[in-house]
Parts: sequence; C-alpha cells; structure tokens
Amino acid sequence: MSANFADYLTKIPLFSDLSSQECMDMVRTFSSRNLEEGAVLCAEGEPGDAMYIIEKGQVKITKKTIQGDDEELARIGVLAVVGEMTLLDGSARSATVTAIEKTSCYSIDRKAFDILVKQLHPAAFKVIRKLALTLCERLRGINTRTEEFFADPQKSMRKMVKRQ
Repeated sequence: MSANFADYLTKIPLFSDLSSQECMDMVRTFSSRNLEEGAVLCAEGEPGDAMYIIEKGQVKITKKTIQGDDEELARIGVLAVVGEMTLLDGSARSATVTAIEKTSCYSIDRKAFDILVKQLHPAAFKVIRKLALTLCERLRGINTRTEEFFADPQKSMRKMVKRQ
C-alpha cells in the first residue's frame, strides 16, 4: 500500500520530486475528507488551516466580485491540489471551494506540515520549493494580464463593462 501511495502522490506535480520515504513523511500529515455535492471544502475569508488533494470527484473554485456575485474561476478534479498557499502562510482563503459532485480528498494540515519543516524533513522543503515555483508562475501570468490590460485600456474597459 505504501509504495502504491507513493506512486499516486508523485503523479501530482507538487510532490513529483519526492522519494518514496519522503512521500510517506508527507502521508503522515494527511487525513481523509468526504464531501457531498454542494458542500463547501473551504470558504473565502476563512483562516487557512489545510491544503487539499482531490482524490475522487470534482470541485469548483469561486471568488466574490466587488458586486457580491460568485465568479467561477476554475473546476478541478482528481489529483488536483487546492488551498496550497496556506502551507506557506496560513492567511485567509482567497476563494471558496465547493464540491460539484460527491468528492473525497486528502487534507494536509498546516500545523502538521510545520512540524515537518521544524524537524528539517527534506520532503517539506521540496514541497515548499515547488510551491514557490508555482506561485512565481502564477505571478508572471498576472503580470502579463496586467500588461495586456494597460496596453489598451479602452478595449479592456469595454470588456469589463460587457462582463457586468
């Protein structure tokens, strides 16, 4: 079972650099969670206390707009990771994650992950490095979209007005 779980875990980009032993170090931080359709996994604005790996099912990620509407940002499923920023800072959730069908996931508790960091487990530092690279990639994408927005502000404003 443990070798199978290590194989499963390394299919996820965040954990792809981990050895079998490092995967098992991470697994010790896991707990299982099951959600019915419509159940909220985590809500925007709540404190971040865990990261989640979708084992079965599908969730949607939504964010409140200034007008108070829920804007769907993404739908993710099996082997996807959500809430990963909380492992770094534990800040409030930036979006809401809701099951759109019966879903099961693994939860990685931030406090348990912090123990791995304090005990200098290589797995924790490899995960932190992957998270940093992922966040850098996202920031570069935001920078590109910002540049595109300001390259033609009138066109961008027309798009925004049309969306509303």
